[in-house]
Amino acid sequence: REVAKLFLTNYVNEDEEPTRFSHPLIFGNGEEGYVSVLAMPVFDENGEVVKLIGANQDVTEKEERKNQLEEVLSDLKDQNYQLKISTELAKIGYWSLDLENGMFTLNDQFYNTFRTSNEEMGGYIISADEYRSKFMIDEDVERIALKFVDRFNESSGKEPQRYFHKVRFGDGQLGYVSVLAMPIYDDTGRIVKLVGANQDVTDQEKRKKELENALDEKVTLLSEVHHRVKNNLALISGLLQLQSMYSDLSPLNNKLQQSTTRIKSIALVHELLYQSAHLTSINLKDYLNKVVPTLQATYAPVGVEINIEIIADEHEININQAVPVGLILNELITNSFQYAFSQKTNGSISILLKVLNDDVMMSYKDDGIGIEDEQVFEQSLSLGFTLIKSQLDQLDAVYQVSTQHGFQITFSFKETDRGSHSTV
Repeated sequence: REVAKLFLTNYVNEDEEPTRFSHPLIFGNGEEGYVSVLAMPVFDENGEVVKLIGANQDVTEKEERKNQLEEVLSDLKDQNYQLKISTELAKIGYWSLDLENGMFTLNDQFYNTFRTSNEEMGGYIISADEYRSKFMIDEDVERIALKFVDRFNESSGKEPQRYFHKVRFGDGQLGYVSVLAMPIYDDTGRIVKLVGANQDVTDQEKRKKELENALDEKVTLLSEVHHRVKNNLALISGLLQLQSMYSDLSPLNNKLQQSTTRIKSIALVHELLYQSAHLTSINLKDYLNKVVPTLQATYAPVGVEINIEIIADEHEININQAVPVGLILNELITNSFQYAFSQKTNGSISILLKVLNDDVMMSYKDDGIGIEDEQVFEQSLSLGFTLIKSQLDQLDAVYQVSTQHGFQITFSFKETDRGSHSTV
C-alpha cells in the first residue's frame, strides 16, 4: 500500500506512460535484494486511478554492481584528491613539450611548484622561449630536449630519463628542480613530444650542500689531527734520538733507538692516514713498502747482504688495526736485522700479505739463526716478543711460529670496521 501511494504521488503522469522505479525488499527466503518495478495506472470514467498493473524484475545483482561501481568511483575520487595533495606537498608540477612547435603545456600544479599562476603567465600554453626567459638560468630548453631525445633513442625509450638543473622561480628566488621525462612517438616511431614532471628539490639540495660543507670541515679537521699526531710523534722520536747522542752507554742508546723506531712505525700510520682520501684506513702494501726501507737503513748489519721480498695484496685496513700490525712488523724486522744474521754474510726476509673476504693473513720469515723452538717465543719476557704477543692479542689474531730454517711467524685476523683499540 505504501509503495502504491508513493507511485501515485510521484510517478503517475498525464501521458499514461509506464513508469519504472526500484526499491529494496526481502525475498521469501529471507535474503535482501532489489527489484525494478514497471507499472501502469488504470483509470475509471472519471479519470481516477483505480488500479495499478505492472511487472517486477529482480535486479539485485545489477544494483550490487552499481553500488560497487559507486564505491570504486568514490575511492578514485579520494585517491585523486590524495594524489593532488601529495604532488602539492612534494612540489611536483606536470608538463608536456611539443617538439614540432616548441610549445609547453602546463597545469596548475606546475605553476604552484614554480610559484606563479596561470593568470600571471597568460595561460597554460607557453613557448619554449617564454619558459626559458621566465624560469631557466644558464640553460637552454632546446639543448635539454635534444639531450632527452638522444637518451631515449639510446635506451629505446623504455626508461624515464632524469635531468637536474638550476631555475628561477616565479617569485624571483633561485632553486633547483629534478626533471623526469618520457617520450611520445608518432606512427613512424619518431619522438614528437616529451611529457614529464618537475620536482622542486631546492630544500634537499640546500641540505645536501650543508652536509657536504660539514663533511669537508670534518675531513679537514681529521686530516689536521692526524698531521699533528704524526708531527708530535716525530718530535718525540727526535728527542729520543737527541738523548741517545748525549749518552755514552751503548745499551741505553740501543733501547732509545728501538723506542724511536717504534714511535716512527706509529707515526707512519698517521702520515698515510692524512694523505689518504678518506682518513680512516691505510693501504697495507704502501705501509710495508715505506716502513721496511726505513728499518733497513737503521738496523741492517754492515757487511751482510740481505734480500727483502714483499708480496702483498692491495688492501686497506682501519687505523685501530693498522697500528698493531705496524708495531708487530717493526719488532719482527728489527729483531731480524739485529740478531738473525749475526753469523752470516747474506740472508733473506720475506713478507707475505693475503686478504680473502674479511680475513687478513700475514706471514713473516727470515733464514737467519732463528730460535731453539716455539716455546722460546711463548715464554720469552723480552720487550720485543712481549710487544708482538700483546699486539696479536689486540688483533684477536690466530698465529703459528716455526723455527725450522730460521724464524717464521704466520698470523691471521678478522678485519673489522672499527677494529680493536690498542692499549699500547
